[in-house]
Amino acid sequence: MTQLELQYLLNKAKKGNAKAQLKVYDAYCDAMYAVAYRYCKRSALAEEALQDAFLKAFTKLEHFHHQSSFGAWLRKIVIHTALDLLRKEKKYCFTLEEQELQQQAAPDIWEVPDRVQKQEIVEAVASLDEKYQLVLQLYLFEGYDQGEIAQIMQIPIRTVKTRFRRGRLQVQELLKKQYETN
Repeated sequence: MTQLELQYLLNKAKKGNAKAQLKVYDAYCDAMYAVAYRYCKRSALAEEALQDAFLKAFTKLEHFHHQSSFGAWLRKIVIHTALDLLRKEKKYCFTLEEQELQQQAAPDIWEVPDRVQKQEIVEAVASLDEKYQLVLQLYLFEGYDQGEIAQIMQIPIRTVKTRFRRGRLQVQELLKKQYETN
C-alpha cells in the first residue's frame, strides 16, 4: 500500500468508514500481531491485545498527526495495550525492594562473542525472567530508550536501569557459556 493510499484510507477511517478501517486492519494486522505476541507470549492474549489496540487506534485517529509513520504510531498502541493486559493478569509484579535498589555504575557495554547471531540474542532474551525480558525487548527490538521504557511500563527509571543491567549481564553470560561449550 502506498503512502497516498494509506492517507486516503485513514481519512475515510477517521470518518467511521468500516471498509476503510478493515483495509487498514488487513494491511497491519499480521505485523502488529507479531508485536503483541512478543509481549503476551500467548496467542489468545496477543489477539485480544491486537483487537483492543486497533479499536483504540480507530477511535483516536484524530490524534495521529503524521509526525511518525502510521505503523510506528500503531505499534506504540499495540505495545501499551499488550502491557496493560499483562498488568491486568498480574503477569509481572513490581516490588518495592526492587524499586529501591541502587544501580551500580556499570558501563553500557555489550560483551558478547563476535560470532553471535541475532537469533541467538533473541533466544537468550526470551529465556530471561519476564521483568528483564520486557525491558530488553523494548530497548533492543523496539528501539525505546530507558526513559521511554519507564513511561511505557509505568515504573521508575531506576528500576528500568537495574532490570536492563541485570538482563544484559544475564544475556552476556548465556551467550558466553554457549560459545564456550561449542
